[in-house]
Amino acid sequence: MAWPDHLLYLPEAELRRYLPPSEAVKAAGEAYRALVEGRVESPLRQALSPRDDLGTWLIMPARGDRHAAVKLVTLSEGNARRGLPTIVSVVLLLDAVTGVPLAAMDGTALTRIRTGAAAGIATQVLSRPDASVMALIGTGGQAWDQFLSVAAVRDLKEVRVYSRTPSHVEAFVKTAQALRPGIRWTAAKSAEEAVHGAHIITCVTTSATPVFPPEAVSPGAHINGVGSYRRDMVELPPELLRERVFVETEEIALEESGEIAQALARGHLTKEGLIPLGKVLLGRAEGRRSPDEITVFKTAGTAALDLYAARRAWEGRMRGETPWDGGDSGFGGA
Repeated sequence: MAWPDHLLYLPEAELRRYLPPSEAVKAAGEAYRALVEGRVESPLRQALSPRDDLGTWLIMPARGDRHAAVKLVTLSEGNARRGLPTIVSVVLLLDAVTGVPLAAMDGTALTRIRTGAAAGIATQVLSRPDASVMALIGTGGQAWDQFLSVAAVRDLKEVRVYSRTPSHVEAFVKTAQALRPGIRWTAAKSAEEAVHGAHIITCVTTSATPVFPPEAVSPGAHINGVGSYRRDMVELPPELLRERVFVETEEIALEESGEIAQALARGHLTKEGLIPLGKVLLGRAEGRRSPDEITVFKTAGTAALDLYAARRAWEGRMRGETPWDGGDSGFGGA
């Protein structure tokens, strides 16, 4: 493979054309299977601490047999006065054998898509097949892709939305109603109200304390814990993490999940109860065991998701596939 004269760049619009929710969910499933089978190396994220005018840098690499990816995320508080985004991210896709770069991509958009897809594949294999009511806790940049991926695997009839900022909920619901008028959108007055009776619960917040009480969750619900990615973040009640919790890998769960750390410390959970989702996908572990079981999937993120999502988008672009129109992907919610 010759060194490219120029490097292909896929901005958000192209990523969404060639990586629609259904394909992103498939890519997430491939990533989780590859992690279990040892076909991809994906170490924990590395950080360069801020100093002087330099912000925090996060580096997330992953390498498979044919392709590799590196995601760089920079958090620069000084960018606000420069008229630039505070968070800037790029993903580089490479040939794993030669190291030749194949494409660069909008890392922020790819992260939103693949994080939504992670919850999507978990919902597909763990939620009840007849699940139709979703509670969406959090209305930030990740929220719409969480909905899109769940809607790709379940026939949603109602979505209840909650955020601590009422104006954000109102703006989100107004936009969502315009984009998906066939679904009943509800602005919940509390997280507890949103969660009660919901079949699928997705939390995408950075809260340091649980956003709803454990007793609000109805039997048979499936929960996606998406927002927290550090041990000081606990958006789910640790009491719900009993006996079994589905995770990306045991290492990620132990190092980067505040909920799991607390559940282990309180004796609600043991390490043996941490089940990689890839094992369920491969038929090596049991998923949902009964209609009334409450299932929990905890994700903190892995570069393996970036790799498989980036590869699928790049392959679609190179094959010239008919792109998804992405008609409702330009979400302008709060």
